[in-house]
Order: sequence, then C-alpha cells, then structure tokens
Amino acid sequence: MKPHLLLTLFIVTIYLSITRGDKLPSGLYFSKQFDASAIQILTNIPYGEKADQGGRQTKLLVDLFLPPNASEGNRQPLIILLHGGGFRNGVKEKHHDWAAEYATFGYVAACINYRLTPESLRDKSPANFITAATHATEDGMDAIRFLKLNAAQYGIDANRIATIGMSAGGWISTLNGTDFDTFNGVPSSFPGITSQVQAAIATGVSFADNDTCKNVRDSLMRFDQTDTPILLFHAEEKDRVTTAPWSEAVHLRKLIIDS
Repeated sequence: MKPHLLLTLFIVTIYLSITRGDKLPSGLYFSKQFDASAIQILTNIPYGEKADQGGRQTKLLVDLFLPPNASEGNRQPLIILLHGGGFRNGVKEKHHDWAAEYATFGYVAACINYRLTPESLRDKSPANFITAATHATEDGMDAIRFLKLNAAQYGIDANRIATIGMSAGGWISTLNGTDFDTFNGVPSSFPGITSQVQAAIATGVSFADNDTCKNVRDSLMRFDQTDTPILLFHAEEKDRVTTAPWSEAVHLRKLIIDS
C-alpha cells in the first residue's frame, strides 16, 4: 500500500471512531480484511442531472465499492473520493484503485463525478470561476445526500462519512466541511437531508492563488463551531501539481480554529 494512502486510512479511522466514541480498532478499517475479489462494484448509479454554465446537461453519477461486511443490518463507514481537475476536467474513475483498496479494509467507498466547466468559460470572468466551483460543490453535496438517502440499500452508516478530495475535489471537501448545505446559496435536490459529514480531508488546496480564490475564502466561506473537522494535506511547501502554498493551509487552519 502506498504510504500516503496508509496515512489517510489511519486518520480516517481515528475521525470516524472518535465520532462514535469507539476505541480505535486494530484490524477492521485499518488493515486489509477482504480480498479484492470479494468487493462488489456498482458503477454509474445516477444521483441527478443538471446543466453547466454553457447549458450542457451533465448526468451525475456515483460508483460504489461495497465490502462483504456491509449490509442494511451491519452498516459500515463511507469514504467519498472527489477527483481534481480545476473544475474543468477529471473523471470519477481516477480514484477507483483507492476506492477498491478502502473497501478491502471494510469501508464502503464511493467515487463521484460533478459538473465541469470548459477552461475558456471558467476563466472568462471571476464570476464564472466561482460559479464553476459552486456547481461542483452543489453536486458533491447532493451526492452525499443521495448516499445518505440510500444508506440502507448500500449498507452505509450515514453517521460515519468522510470526504477526501484532491485539488478541486479538495475544494469540494473543504467547502462542504465549513459550509455544508449553505455554500453560496446552493439548492438541495434532497430536501431534509443534510450534506454534513464527520470528517473532511483535502490535499493540494489553496484559497489564495488569486483574488478570486481569496474572495471565495473571505466572502463566501463561513467558519463557526458547527464546522466538520478538516484535515489539510500538502505534498511540499508548494504543491508541485497545484502550486498551492502550504502557508495558505496554515492560514485556513487559523480561520477554522479561531471561529
């Protein structure tokens, strides 16, 4: 197993165990319990359909990786993986390997897609970029609600959910952590079901790349005591892929703690 995946597993296990008040398990959720062949994989489950900024309809889909210990009577924690791509590209299949591995540890794992905005349209104005981020976050929230609504069918413990996002997916994970159900006035396709989760993890995320990103952080994000516990990862002092600076993660941490 890759070291970063092992570390993430350890942290997710701690978060989801503390949520329920359990002692940290030494086997289930932290070490491999099942062979890959035992994992049931369900692909392209629809959770909605919405138009992007250009009017193009996007079918919103989720892929699920179900371990054999998950059932309606024995519900398991859920990990939702959110791909990156600057809100302009990326596919849910990117993290299938991770999802399959999490499932062998006893987690239900999900990979979702969300609305993307062509780069030329996304970068046409600051408002367009914010709309692209808002659409993606809205879809991520709806995916969480959909999985909660169908928790019994898929053996999901709706009270033990963690999101893990990379780059743009890290934005979704973070924004849902601080502003679940409310970010920038997003509507819900599943009234009465909150998108709040128990843990949010993000890597390669910066809300300081430019004035537009800073505006999202300073004007649209709301930090308070109801925020989900958030863990921010960076590969280096300055992420070589996203160029996100670690200093921004430190600043964001301070905003969260000070709230």
